[in-house]
Amino acid sequence: IFRITEDLFNAQKEITSGKKIHKPSDDPSGMRDTLALRTSIKKIKQFDRNINNNQIFLKRGESALESIGVSLSRAKELSIVELGSLSTAESRGYAKTELENIISSVFQAANTKVKNMFVFSGTDIRTTPFEVSASGAVYKGNSDNFTVQIEENTNVKITIPGSEVLGTDLNPDLNTSTLVSQLNGGTGIAEGSFSITDRAGNTGTVTVTSSMTLREVITAINY
Repeated sequence: IFRITEDLFNAQKEITSGKKIHKPSDDPSGMRDTLALRTSIKKIKQFDRNINNNQIFLKRGESALESIGVSLSRAKELSIVELGSLSTAESRGYAKTELENIISSVFQAANTKVKNMFVFSGTDIRTTPFEVSASGAVYKGNSDNFTVQIEENTNVKITIPGSEVLGTDLNPDLNTSTLVSQLNGGTGIAEGSFSITDRAGNTGTVTVTSSMTLREVITAINY
């Protein structure tokens, strides 16, 4: 009778609460499975948060790199134009101002932040990745990739350190022995002459040919 009463009581409790297990002793094996399921659900929810919360890093980083790419293309265009025969002292002055603005915008994009965290600093997200020095840009972050876990045993990179994506020489083969004809992806630049005026007011004409090296161009400019 007591056993039947207990069974009826337990059945009524299950119906009322909607739960089969109220304490570990009710079903040790079932309790273990329940705890394991809860842990799995918690992990899945965390993985989902990792993905959703860090998508902005990917989008902001992509946007910054697109902006830098546009800026570098414009800088390249300006350089090619000002090396041509149509260059004047006035146009070079305008080009200089625009290049300074381009450099400033590139630094701004390279130091992009998301929620007060720098995108291109590696895992050192509180450190400004790039600073200006007398010799140019200096990278202050580290070389580690910032990663998040999106599923069991699977981590993905959500950022690339600036030392990897922005700290590399854009044309490592370029040196003073490079021929003018090898510039601009091998298409070279238009041959011609341009005038230069120094601070003392002295004016000179520099003629550039496709057979010249960059060393010869620099020497002609400084002559």
